[in-house]
Amino acid sequence: MSSWLNARNRLMAIMHQDPQLRRAVPVHAVQSTFQRTELRDHEIIDRALRGYAKRPALGERCYQIARNPDTGRMGRRYEPQFRTISYETLRLRIEQLATAWTHHDEHGRKAGEFVCILGSATIDFVVVDLACIYRRLVTVPLPVNLQADELVVSPDSKTIYFTAGNRGLSPI
Repeated sequence: MSSWLNARNRLMAIMHQDPQLRRAVPVHAVQSTFQRTELRDHEIIDRALRGYAKRPALGERCYQIARNPDTGRMGRRYEPQFRTISYETLRLRIEQLATAWTHHDEHGRKAGEFVCILGSATIDFVVVDLACIYRRLVTVPLPVNLQADELVVSPDSKTIYFTAGNRGLSPI
């Protein structure tokens, strides 16, 4: 038996035994709706998010902000559980942010403008990044350890900055 058939048979056996893996397998009917070449990026993302609406999409480790007894500094104390959101919740959050950018007087964004994201790989970071795709904005991820004096912004800049951190999503 070929190694390909061995791998296929092993995968089928694992899927038969693991209900979580079976629930994560791509659904052909959903995939076929966004594999058309004429779709724009945001339409492909929207179809995928709607097609898998009830599935868990993203997760992040739960934590508490607490004082470190050795250093006295405040920091994250990670807990064993994870917080997850569904593809439906993710889609709604992306649409809310993209809509806000469309209609907001002060922070409105137009296609081609820049959005800088300062933060680590959190759910909020993904929301901002995908909302930029929806609005055809240019994302500029900034390093999480960037100091304020290292950030140079022109007074007439139309760039908007977001932090995606432990206090949620906020413009700076």
